[in-house]
Amino acid sequence: MNRIRPTALVLALAVAGLTACKKDEPAPAPAPAPSPAPAATPAPPPAPAAAPLAVADVQLGNALTESGDAVPMTGAFSPKDAIHAVVHTTGVGNATLGANWTYGADRQAVHQEEHRIDTDGPSRHLFRINMEDGFPTGTYQVDVTLDGNVVSSKSFSIE
Repeated sequence: MNRIRPTALVLALAVAGLTACKKDEPAPAPAPAPSPAPAATPAPPPAPAAAPLAVADVQLGNALTESGDAVPMTGAFSPKDAIHAVVHTTGVGNATLGANWTYGADRQAVHQEEHRIDTDGPSRHLFRINMEDGFPTGTYQVDVTLDGNVVSSKSFSIE
């Protein structure tokens, strides 16, 4: 009879046990599915174009407020008054802003002045005339120009 040696038996059982207990390695996990591409966010709308430079208002007065506006006249100017024309502009840009002061029905030139302006929003611009000996009484007009074009006219009188 064949006898199995105890060491051979232990060795055979150990090998059998190891192979029986050996677990199959799990298959590698599948790569995660690619996430869908994020929806393209629309570009923000373009900023509205800035309004072009324009004259909004012209104030005439014989004095200025602390903020630089003309103290409005309720009647006629006196011959010794300094006359202020405050021009309010809106918009953005650069231009030549002018004031042409005239006198009488035949519009005799009294004074002409121009300022080169460059503005990025609402602003005010001052024109001023006075006569040391005083203005003759009568009807006057100031024409405000923007790049040579009359954009506002104001009539006033000196009494």
